[in-house]
Amino acid sequence: MTRRSRLIGILSAMVALTFFLLAMLGLLWFDWNNHKKPSLIDTKTSPDGKYTLQLEQIGEPAFFSAAEARVTLYVTGSATPGEILRFSVSNDGAGLFPENWQVTWETDQAIITVKGLEEPEKSYRLILS
Repeated sequence: MTRRSRLIGILSAMVALTFFLLAMLGLLWFDWNNHKKPSLIDTKTSPDGKYTLQLEQIGEPAFFSAAEARVTLYVTGSATPGEILRFSVSNDGAGLFPENWQVTWETDQAIITVKGLEEPEKSYRLILS
């Protein structure tokens, strides 16, 4: 085996490894974007301005599946999130919209009502601390 053929073999292996690593990075990006990336849909603030709720969609719904979502409670002035509520919404395969939820603020709790196109309303209660 000549020196030139060894060099070509090493360069070919390096090119193949580079393409493999780029393909893996592409798959990781695709997985993150479609299954784990949070997207802010809407924000609601309590009448006294002390609390904020954020509705986020997690990833993108797969072919006609439910959209995964979470609502996070924030106290004004605190960067640390409070309680997190996770749920799914059957919205005919579509993502979430601000129209998919509403919040009723009470003195000690927030009542979150969620409705998808393919399901009845569901209500969740978050205790305000």
